Amino acid sequence: MLYNIEILYMLLYKRGLVPLFFCRRSYVILFLLALSIGLELFATTMLKASDGFTRPLQTIGCVLGYVGSFYTMTHVLNYIPLSITYATWSGVGLVMTALISVFIFSEGYNMYTILGIGLIVVGVVILNLWGNVGH
Repeated sequence: MLYNIEILYMLLYKRGLVPLFFCRRSYVILFLLALSIGLELFATTMLKASDGFTRPLQTIGCVLGYVGSFYTMTHVLNYIPLSITYATWSGVGLVMTALISVFIFSEGYNMYTILGIGLIVVGVVILNLWGNVGH
């Protein structure tokens, strides 16, 4: 399936819509992981904005965001191990969601929140640097 995505990127490159470095397989995979994380962040933000699924537009945005996020992650999982993919996806998603909650929704934070998020970041870094045993 990734082959079809590479063809799409080559077509977009020829039209001048994406830079050439996106056409390499490793960059496409990382782009898809970033896209999956971005869609998850969008969906989570829409989840909060949907007010208990009482606002239809935000509810539809939430559902479509999660479907798109999981769809793109399935393609990433063909090339990056599950433990690395999920740790990165959830870790980056958690940190960014915490920042969104503070800066967009004006939710509070304290020293323990910052410490906990910092430990998650350290865990994700460790998994990405040394957690790829056997591959």
